[in-house]
Amino acid sequence: YLKQNIDKVDIEILDKFLNNIIDLDIQEIAISEIINRLERLDNNEQNNIALQFHKYFDRVDGLIDNRAKCLLYVKIISILEKNEQDSSLIYKRLYKTWDELENSVHKIELGYEISYNAAFLKDKTIANEILLSAKREKDKPDLLLDSPNTLAIFDLIIEITIRLFSGLIIKNAYTDTDIDNIDKIIN
Repeated sequence: YLKQNIDKVDIEILDKFLNNIIDLDIQEIAISEIINRLERLDNNEQNNIALQFHKYFDRVDGLIDNRAKCLLYVKIISILEKNEQDSSLIYKRLYKTWDELENSVHKIELGYEISYNAAFLKDKTIANEILLSAKREKDKPDLLLDSPNTLAIFDLIIEITIRLFSGLIIKNAYTDTDIDNIDKIIN
Protein backbone atom coordinates (compact mmCIF):
# COMPACT_ATOMS: atom_id res chain seq x y z
CA TYR A 1 0.00 0.00 0.00
CA LEU A 2 2.86 2.37 0.83
CA LYS A 3 4.62 1.74 -2.48
CA GLN A 4 2.16 3.91 -4.37
CA ASN A 5 2.53 7.65 -4.67
CA ILE A 6 2.50 9.01 -1.12
CA ASP A 7 -0.26 11.56 -1.73
CA LYS A 8 -2.58 8.67 -2.68
CA VAL A 9 -2.11 6.99 0.72
CA ASP A 10 -5.26 7.45 2.81
CA ILE A 11 -4.29 7.98 6.44
CA GLU A 12 -7.63 6.61 7.67
CA ILE A 13 -7.04 3.32 5.85
CA LEU A 14 -3.48 3.23 7.18
CA ASP A 15 -4.82 3.78 10.70
CA LYS A 16 -7.29 0.90 10.28
CA PHE A 17 -4.47 -1.37 9.10
CA LEU A 18 -2.25 -0.46 12.03
CA ASN A 19 -4.98 -0.63 14.65
CA ASN A 20 -5.96 -4.13 13.49
CA ILE A 21 -2.44 -5.49 13.91
CA ILE A 22 -2.24 -7.37 17.19
CA ASP A 23 1.25 -8.85 16.90
CA LEU A 24 3.79 -6.36 18.26
CA ASP A 25 6.54 -7.49 15.90
CA ILE A 26 4.32 -6.91 12.89
CA GLN A 27 3.31 -3.50 14.29
CA GLU A 28 7.00 -2.64 14.52
CA ILE A 29 7.50 -3.66 10.89
CA ALA A 30 4.49 -1.61 9.78
CA ILE A 31 5.59 1.53 11.63
CA SER A 32 9.12 1.06 10.30
CA GLU A 33 7.79 0.79 6.75
CA ILE A 34 5.80 4.01 7.13
CA ILE A 35 8.80 5.93 8.40
CA ASN A 36 11.13 4.38 5.81
CA ARG A 37 8.71 5.40 3.06
CA LEU A 38 8.54 8.96 4.38
CA GLU A 39 12.30 9.20 4.61
CA ARG A 40 12.67 8.13 0.97
CA LEU A 41 10.51 10.98 -0.30
CA ASP A 42 12.45 13.26 -2.57
CA ASN A 43 12.31 17.02 -2.07
CA ASN A 44 9.62 17.45 -4.75
CA GLU A 45 7.35 14.99 -2.95
CA GLN A 46 8.17 16.31 0.53
CA ASN A 47 6.19 19.56 0.54
CA ASN A 48 5.09 18.84 4.11
CA ILE A 49 3.35 15.59 3.08
CA ALA A 50 5.47 13.82 5.66
CA LEU A 51 4.02 16.01 8.38
CA GLN A 52 0.57 14.58 7.71
CA PHE A 53 2.02 11.30 8.98
CA HIS A 54 3.49 12.93 12.09
CA LYS A 55 1.28 10.92 14.46
CA TYR A 56 3.14 7.76 13.44
CA PHE A 57 6.35 9.25 14.81
CA ASP A 58 4.88 9.03 18.32
CA ARG A 59 4.05 5.36 17.81
CA VAL A 60 7.76 4.58 17.74
CA ASP A 61 7.80 5.23 21.51
CA GLY A 62 5.53 2.22 22.01
CA LEU A 63 7.84 -0.21 20.26
CA ILE A 64 9.55 -2.81 22.40
CA ASP A 65 12.83 -3.12 20.49
CA ASN A 66 15.08 -0.25 21.61
CA ARG A 67 17.47 -0.92 18.75
CA ALA A 68 14.70 -0.34 16.20
CA LYS A 69 13.52 2.72 18.12
CA CYS A 70 16.97 4.33 17.99
CA LEU A 71 17.33 3.78 14.25
CA LEU A 72 13.80 5.03 13.57
CA TYR A 73 14.40 8.15 15.67
CA VAL A 74 17.34 9.03 13.41
CA LYS A 75 15.08 8.61 10.36
CA ILE A 76 12.40 10.78 11.95
CA ILE A 77 14.98 13.49 12.63
CA SER A 78 15.97 13.28 8.96
CA ILE A 79 12.32 13.70 7.89
CA LEU A 80 11.85 16.66 10.23
CA GLU A 81 15.07 18.28 9.00
CA LYS A 82 13.90 17.99 5.38
CA ASN A 83 10.71 19.78 6.39
CA GLU A 84 12.59 22.32 8.48
CA GLN A 85 10.73 21.25 11.62
CA ASP A 86 12.00 21.15 15.18
CA SER A 87 13.42 17.75 16.08
CA SER A 88 14.62 18.46 19.63
CA LEU A 89 11.97 16.19 21.19
CA ILE A 90 13.06 13.29 18.98
CA TYR A 91 16.71 13.99 19.88
CA LYS A 92 15.76 13.63 23.55
CA ARG A 93 13.88 10.40 22.88
CA LEU A 94 16.86 8.99 20.97
CA TYR A 95 19.32 9.80 23.77
CA LYS A 96 16.95 8.47 26.44
CA THR A 97 16.49 5.20 24.56
CA TRP A 98 20.24 4.96 23.90
CA ASP A 99 20.97 5.41 27.61
CA GLU A 100 18.46 2.68 28.51
CA LEU A 101 20.32 0.10 26.44
CA GLU A 102 22.34 -2.45 28.36
CA ASN A 103 26.10 -2.10 28.03
CA SER A 104 27.10 -4.75 25.53
CA VAL A 105 28.82 -5.36 22.26
CA HIS A 106 25.41 -4.97 20.62
CA LYS A 107 25.07 -1.44 22.02
CA ILE A 108 28.48 -0.58 20.62
CA GLU A 109 27.58 -1.90 17.18
CA LEU A 110 24.27 -0.04 17.30
CA GLY A 111 26.14 3.12 18.24
CA TYR A 112 28.27 2.80 15.12
CA GLU A 113 25.17 2.18 13.01
CA ILE A 114 23.35 5.17 14.49
CA SER A 115 26.42 7.34 13.92
CA TYR A 116 26.67 6.23 10.32
CA ASN A 117 22.99 7.01 9.65
CA ALA A 118 23.15 10.28 11.56
CA ALA A 119 26.19 11.38 9.55
CA PHE A 120 23.79 12.10 6.67
CA LEU A 121 21.81 14.59 8.76
CA LYS A 122 22.37 18.32 8.44
CA ASP A 123 23.27 18.49 12.13
CA LYS A 124 26.15 16.08 12.78
CA THR A 125 25.85 16.37 16.58
CA ILE A 126 24.06 13.04 17.01
CA ALA A 127 26.60 11.21 14.88
CA ASN A 128 29.51 12.60 16.88
CA GLU A 129 27.95 12.16 20.32
CA ILE A 130 26.72 8.61 19.78
CA LEU A 131 30.03 7.63 18.18
CA LEU A 132 31.95 8.97 21.17
CA SER A 133 29.55 7.22 23.53
CA ALA A 134 30.00 3.91 21.66
CA LYS A 135 33.78 4.31 21.84
CA ARG A 136 33.57 4.96 25.59
CA GLU A 137 31.43 1.82 25.97
CA LYS A 138 34.03 -0.18 24.08
CA ASP A 139 36.83 1.08 26.30
CA LYS A 140 35.10 0.04 29.53
CA PRO A 141 37.10 -2.68 31.26
CA ASP A 142 33.98 -4.54 32.36
CA LEU A 143 33.02 -5.25 28.75
CA LEU A 144 34.88 -8.52 28.30
CA LEU A 145 32.81 -9.76 25.38
CA ASP A 146 33.97 -7.22 22.83
CA SER A 147 32.86 -8.83 19.59
CA PRO A 148 29.84 -10.75 18.33
CA ASN A 149 32.00 -13.83 17.73
CA THR A 150 33.33 -13.79 21.29
CA LEU A 151 29.82 -13.39 22.60
CA ALA A 152 28.53 -16.28 20.47
CA ILE A 153 31.36 -18.54 21.65
CA PHE A 154 30.70 -17.61 25.26
CA ASP A 155 26.99 -18.45 24.81
CA LEU A 156 27.94 -21.84 23.37
CA ILE A 157 30.32 -22.52 26.27
CA ILE A 158 27.58 -21.80 28.78
CA GLU A 159 25.12 -24.01 26.87
CA ILE A 160 27.61 -26.90 26.73
CA THR A 161 28.43 -26.48 30.42
CA ILE A 162 24.77 -26.66 31.36
CA ARG A 163 24.26 -29.77 29.21
CA LEU A 164 27.29 -31.48 30.73
CA PHE A 165 26.19 -30.61 34.24
CA SER A 166 22.68 -31.91 33.60
CA GLY A 167 24.31 -35.24 32.68
CA LEU A 168 26.15 -35.24 36.00
CA ILE A 169 22.89 -34.55 37.84
CA ILE A 170 21.16 -37.49 36.15
CA LYS A 171 23.99 -39.80 37.26
CA ASN A 172 24.22 -38.07 40.64
CA ALA A 173 27.93 -37.65 39.97
CA TYR A 174 28.51 -34.01 40.88
CA THR A 175 30.17 -32.27 43.81
CA ASP A 176 29.97 -28.82 45.36
CA THR A 177 33.17 -27.97 43.48
CA ASP A 178 31.37 -28.71 40.17
CA ILE A 179 28.61 -26.29 41.14
CA ASP A 180 31.15 -23.62 42.14
CA ASN A 181 32.99 -24.04 38.84
CA ILE A 182 29.80 -23.65 36.82
CA ASP A 183 28.90 -20.56 38.83
CA LYS A 184 32.32 -19.07 38.02
CA ILE A 185 31.93 -19.79 34.31
CA ILE A 186 28.50 -18.21 34.07
CA ASN A 187 29.23 -15.20 36.26
